[in-house]
Amino acid sequence: MIVYVAINTWDTPDNEGSEILGVYSNFEKAREQIEVGADAIRKEFDEDFWDENMTWDEPSQIVLGRDERGYSNPATIYSWEIVQREVE
Repeated sequence: MIVYVAINTWDTPDNEGSEILGVYSNFEKAREQIEVGADAIRKEFDEDFWDENMTWDEPSQIVLGRDERGYSNPATIYSWEIVQREVE
């Protein structure tokens, strides 16, 4: 049986981590879950906060990123990914 695992990771100036958002039997449900997470983070920041070259939205991955370009101001990166796994 194939399952789809929705994963969220983040690396910000304040903290970093990852979490499994859920395991789904179909890709569409997993995609809905990562869209919810990405939309919530988008609402927390101004639209022009994210760097274009560090931000993308593909079917199995959404990434929001900003590089502060300096040691004292590290990058802010949020990502959501769907990975496919086979289970027995």
